[in-house]
Parts: sequence; C-alpha cells; structure tokens
Amino acid sequence: KFQVGYLSAISVMPEASYLTLSVNDVVVGRANIRATHSVKTFTFDIPPNALQAGFNSIRLTAEQRHRVDCSLQATYELWTQIDPSQTGLLIPRSTPVSRLSDLPALSPDAQGA
Repeated sequence: KFQVGYLSAISVMPEASYLTLSVNDVVVGRANIRATHSVKTFTFDIPPNALQAGFNSIRLTAEQRHRVDCSLQATYELWTQIDPSQTGLLIPRSTPVSRLSDLPALSPDAQGA
C-alpha cells in the first residue's frame, strides 16, 4: 500500500480534481482531492509484482480544476501540498527487518529518521 497525506487550496473543486499514483509508469490509483482545512490521507493499493528489486519510479500527479473561476489567472490559486511525514509505502509491521538491505523499505518517523 502507498499512503498520501495532503492539503489543498479551498479553490480546488473536489468533484473534478484528482491525485493519480503511478508505479513504474503504470497507473495504480486515482483519488479526488478533498482536503481544504486539514491534512487528509488516503491509501492506494499497490498491485502484486508492481514493485521490483532495485529502483522503482513512484509518481504522484495532480489534476486540478477551480471551484468557481476558469480564467488563466485563477490557476495560480490552485495548489495541493504533499505532507512527507504522512506519505510513503506502508510496510506491514509483521515484516521483519533481517538484513541491512531491508532498511530502505522502512517508513521514516515524524522527524524523518
């Protein structure tokens, strides 16, 4: 699973605004952007075999529409901020770390360590 924590501008229209997660250039999920007053999280399921040994490309893209104004100037009011302390791969706690090479798979704590 991959969790995303985010906050967005009040001007973002949730019905037509999305965050899309791709793993190794394959779209694995899409969710509406609905966090205007506080950080919200949602979780994408990562399909089996989507992650491979070695380098994996994880891309999060935003598609945003303005709630009221469709002018070019209004696009500067659109933003979505990703909270890195609540974003990343979710590794089950039951998975033991038995080798040094397993350490990069662990999620950081609130201080990033």
